[in-house]
Amino acid sequence: MRIPFFGKKPPAIADPAAHARLRYGKDFHVVRTSGAWEKYESFRCTHDFAEMDGGYKRHCGPTAMVNLLEALEKRDQTGDRSVSRAPRAAFRQIAAIGLKKHYYINADLPGGLFGGTFNPVLRAYLRASLARFHRTGVRIARAKPAWRRFLTDATDRGSLLYLALVFHPLYGNHHVIGYGTVLLEASDGTRRLYVRVADGWNAAPRYLAASDLYLCHFLEIAPDR
Repeated sequence: MRIPFFGKKPPAIADPAAHARLRYGKDFHVVRTSGAWEKYESFRCTHDFAEMDGGYKRHCGPTAMVNLLEALEKRDQTGDRSVSRAPRAAFRQIAAIGLKKHYYINADLPGGLFGGTFNPVLRAYLRASLARFHRTGVRIARAKPAWRRFLTDATDRGSLLYLALVFHPLYGNHHVIGYGTVLLEASDGTRRLYVRVADGWNAAPRYLAASDLYLCHFLEIAPDR
């Protein structure tokens, strides 16, 4: 999902140190990373599913859930691999859950202000999707603001992040999966946090600057250890 913005949108962030250098005019280096999901990341994109079943619109929510489920499958090598083997079929089932329960609306009205996944019922939608693919033992915490302390606490615990972006300068209103955090520091002690994500637009990791997430929130997804 996204809404229109005036002016030129910034590019997606592929290199957080380079982005921080350009934004702040200082040289940054990585001082800390957290998150245990790099081996299991999934990067399905909205364009993978857009033309199915007559067309899906503003479907970043179901796409993010496919990435979430696929990451959980990759981590559990002995579990159900149905999402990894057939991501389009998994997307169809997740979208169907959302459409049936009115968690997701397959529409994009002029102005981009209606349609997509509804943030207030996101936790229920995630629970229903996890249950459909028999993912038990996964705790979904209540939504928290996407502030540095909360983000790093969650990734330090080895959790995944389901981020609901609101008025983001590039993504607008959009849903992504976060796999970890990267803390950068400049020589003068300035620190900046970035979140490594599957942004649903690119088939490789991208990063979100925590300073751009002041209106956003996230759900912590904590699987059994």
